[in-house]
Amino acid sequence: MDFITIQWICQKKENQEILVYGGEENLEESILKTIRSMIGPNADCEEYDVDLITAINSAFFTLHQLGVGPIDTFQISGIDEKWIDFFDVNDKNFQMVKTYVYLSARLDVDPPTTQSILSSMERRKQECEWRLNFKAEGGDSYGL
Repeated sequence: MDFITIQWICQKKENQEILVYGGEENLEESILKTIRSMIGPNADCEEYDVDLITAINSAFFTLHQLGVGPIDTFQISGIDEKWIDFFDVNDKNFQMVKTYVYLSARLDVDPPTTQSILSSMERRKQECEWRLNFKAEGGDSYGL
């Protein structure tokens, strides 16, 4: 049984609604729950938490190396860490970082089987890395 099948079973069993994430109001949301919801249909399914936590922490380590986020390397250990723990409230990179962490986790834990989708996600992840690094190094949206 693959990851998506397990996620569907958890969603069906729990009879939960899919949560939609986006915007600064979600800085108080659990990082793990956000990524669970973005990858599968249920933010409360814990079947793959170990894999997801490892993938999320790898993404945060890469972000740290790119100069994004807090001075100390950031990690999650479970459901208690929130986006606000990683971000300054005024940080404008919020959505790009969420996208990057999602893409990294998705590609690690549940990569698409279609080559065109896989390539598209990999290119988007690389674009996020470049833009976040550019911004961290003092660049602006005009490339000056």
